[in-house]
Amino acid sequence: MESLPSRIETIEDFLSGEVPAGLAAERLGLHRVSFWRLVKRYRNRGADILRHGLTGRRSNRALPENFRQSVCEAYRAHRESVGGSVRSFYRSRKDTLLQDVSYVTVLTWVREI
Repeated sequence: MESLPSRIETIEDFLSGEVPAGLAAERLGLHRVSFWRLVKRYRNRGADILRHGLTGRRSNRALPENFRQSVCEAYRAHRESVGGSVRSFYRSRKDTLLQDVSYVTVLTWVREI
């Protein structure tokens, strides 16, 4: 079975004139407008278009580090005074936290403690 051509190979085949735009877009599973955007980015940035734009940086949706630290400190205090699980801590504090944060996020943060 022949492997599917990579994105870069398909774009290079198109740019060299070997493959028409419609066929290249179809191979990549892209709408023609999205294909042209990809070609433009490839011309400007080269093979880096395959890398995610935030590689090596914090997420745009990441909560501030000082908020994370305050939640961890509150959990430590809760555990020392009341004991109990992370779930009981989250249930007792989720309405008083300054920002919305999910149980899974809190669980991930306090697992490091």
